[in-house]
Amino acid sequence: MEFNEVLTSLRTRRAMTKTEVANAVGITRQQIIKFENGTSKPNVRDLLALADYFAVSADFLLGRENYITINKDEMNTYLCLPGKLSDNDFKLLEQFADLLLKRNKNV
Repeated sequence: MEFNEVLTSLRTRRAMTKTEVANAVGITRQQIIKFENGTSKPNVRDLLALADYFAVSADFLLGRENYITINKDEMNTYLCLPGKLSDNDFKLLEQFADLLLKRNKNV
């Protein structure tokens, strides 16, 4: 996948608007639009800000790495998985991880 496809996928999987992502990483909505339609590429600062925000590597964002990362901030836990999961499989995996975390808090 290309950068624009990866960014769009990360944003839509989290049901976020372009404005929400732009505000979170300190860039404009117009930049996100240009990134997602492929007419512009991010500079290094913006690339790293997006990678940090989505808890993925810059290589993943650039389409050079085929792994996704699930970040659980409250537990500081990271899980890398093959990036070719369907959206439904990805959501199921997130739900399962949440279930395990809740179960372990009650143990």
